[in-house]
Amino acid sequence: MNNRVLNVNDIENSIEIFGNEFELEFSENYINKLRSVDIKRIEENNVFEQLKELMNLILNDKEAYNKISKSYEEQKGKEFGLQAFIRVYEFIFNQYVEEMNNMNKKMSGMMKPNYQNREQRRNNYRGNKYRRY
Repeated sequence: MNNRVLNVNDIENSIEIFGNEFELEFSENYINKLRSVDIKRIEENNVFEQLKELMNLILNDKEAYNKISKSYEEQKGKEFGLQAFIRVYEFIFNQYVEEMNNMNKKMSGMMKPNYQNREQRRNNYRGNKYRRY
């Protein structure tokens, strides 16, 4: 007997940054929020504040930046500086790219057959496994 169970935790996807957990949820509402970001609104004298707001938007939490900076300062004993800020952004984007690639792999696997036809086998295995007709 094969007992298969799908739990909510198996579907939910989250990332943890300095002990703070944020959900990676790609809902329609969330994607529309990201599309509404206006890059022209960023001014030279206010770039850091705009990047903080963008981090809050990306992590879908109004206090994301404050939580991350507070945790960093408590754990490291240093101010949450520009280098740490950039590393956090790098980590977030890498996780998003990885998640999108996983979703694309799953979707492409569902859309195309998993078998190879005779021509594909012939071209993939040039050894003596298959005769050339």
